[in-house]
Parts: sequence; C-alpha cells; structure tokens
Amino acid sequence: MEAGVRLGMRSEEERLQTFQNWPRDAPVSPAELARVGFHYLGYGDTVQCFCCDGILRYWVHGDTPRGEHERHFPTCGLMMGRDVGNVPLGSSDSVDGQLLSQLQRLTVDEQVLSGQAVYPEMESEDNRLSTYHNWPTGASVQPEALAQAGFFYT
Repeated sequence: MEAGVRLGMRSEEERLQTFQNWPRDAPVSPAELARVGFHYLGYGDTVQCFCCDGILRYWVHGDTPRGEHERHFPTCGLMMGRDVGNVPLGSSDSVDGQLLSQLQRLTVDEQVLSGQAVYPEMESEDNRLSTYHNWPTGASVQPEALAQAGFFYT
C-alpha cells in the first residue's frame, strides 16, 4: 500500500457517505467522485483523494472526475491502476466492513450470553486468530479485530 493512503477512505461506500451535504447544483456527481477515489471535505465543492491526497475544487460543467484526477495528479496510484487497497462499491469486502462496524457498536447489554461455548477450543483469542491464515490480504477487516470480537475463520 502506498504512503499517504487514508485507510478510512479506502471504501467507495465510506467516501460516498461523505457527500451528504454536497451542493445540489455541483456539475459532477458524488457517485462518480467517490468511484475515482474522492471524498468530500465538507465545504464548497472541495474533494480529496484517499490515495494521493490530491485536492480539487471549483468544478465546472464539462469536467469529469476521472479526467480531472488524471490531469492534476497523474502519478496517483489509484489512477495508475495500482493496488492501493481501494474497495469498490458492492464488493464483498464492503460487506465485511459493514459487519465490523455493526459489531463495534454492540454493547455488552445487547449481547446474549449463554454461558456455554459452542466451540470451547475457540475461547482463546490466539486460537481464533490462528484460523485466519488463509484470510484475503486485501480485506478491509483485519483478522485481529475479528478474533478480538470472538470470530474465527473456517
């Protein structure tokens, strides 16, 4: 992964969610901006690439997010097709990220405690972590976080 990559914004879905207050009269669409790596900075029509940190603003009719990205930041790893950890909308990795977000919001009060482990050998976090040896390296959810949350990989 390249230096400067903003880990929280690798997901196209996360980037798209930053556009909630995007100006309605802007000549470029949030979906296309998020698709080519940009997230909204929250003011004007200013966006930033999660990969190269490039910032663009003052969009005009006829601009395309991809075209402007490539023109102003030609060495951006995302635009050059490198594996920078981008998670496109609709990928299964995006679902993993949603699952982890939901798990992190759980409180002890919401969890059902049965008192008896179904898989006693997986009570140890180290044992659970050891099951992730074939886990996809590009997944946005890290095995450590899943093992800590009580999950193991089959």
